[in-house]
Amino acid sequence: MNLSERLATLRQIKDIGQKVLASHLKVSIGTISNYENGVHQPDLDTLCRFAEYYDVTIDYLLGRTAHSASPLNYQECNIYMELRERIFLETANLSPESLHTLEWITRLLADYEITVKSANTAPCIAQPLAQTQQPTE
Repeated sequence: MNLSERLATLRQIKDIGQKVLASHLKVSIGTISNYENGVHQPDLDTLCRFAEYYDVTIDYLLGRTAHSASPLNYQECNIYMELRERIFLETANLSPESLHTLEWITRLLADYEITVKSANTAPCIAQPLAQTQQPTE
């Protein structure tokens, strides 16, 4: 199920009209209709508001997971948006080689996250890193 289908289905499950949803999310009815029909996709802020309103994760909305549990709260969404903006501003003047390296690191972190989630564990990566950075006597 794609994003537009999930948005329409969640609204129907909640048994509300587009007008009520639009009012709550502070967007127009036409915008809700465009999202549900796949004409446009919501920006990150709006996606966070959808997730908060429906009490689901953004991953669920995007179809990355079939489970809607473990809601992502609005504060976490704000952290992600601030980080995204900061990364954009700080990488604006990087060389193509540095951008390629950054992209590689990002993929590596994403793969690590997938591996951790699939193993259903949450090891702390900070402790091994801290141990390797401690000076030896």
